[in-house]
Amino acid sequence: MCTLFSISSKEIWFVGPSIQQRQIEISPTTLTEKRAGCLIKIAADWPAFRQAATLRSTLCRSRLIVLFDSSQLSHEELIEIRIMREKHSWFAPIVYFDQPDLGKVIHAFNADLAGYCASADTIVDLMTMVQAVNGGKLSYTKGFCDLLRKYGFPVVENSQIKN
Repeated sequence: MCTLFSISSKEIWFVGPSIQQRQIEISPTTLTEKRAGCLIKIAADWPAFRQAATLRSTLCRSRLIVLFDSSQLSHEELIEIRIMREKHSWFAPIVYFDQPDLGKVIHAFNADLAGYCASADTIVDLMTMVQAVNGGKLSYTKGFCDLLRKYGFPVVENSQIKN
């Protein structure tokens, strides 16, 4: 049963050193204006996140948004993330392509995550994407679409898809 002490409406995690550097660029006022009611947390990698996130009861969560550095994720970890997303509707993983390569792009895209972004994106692009994912949408930033074009994939102009 949920209590006032166990309810956390939303959490946003930054997992990996590159995305943590981007998180530092976000001013505290931006976080309070746009992220009211959200807990901001960081973890070094997927195992550290998994351990910290599973220590708490997950029954009361409404949304858990996690931004992962793609360079820090192995193929096996992407599979674990996909499985966790399939099992838990509150889990909304986003991959941040800090050091993209074609193999990682394909593996991440096949994992059917909630959002995709790239190091070329601005803080505004990242915040807009987090808001879209928080609202239950799948989201691709302009930087990620440009990355796909670079690899020769066709990209539809509408970068947000409704569930």
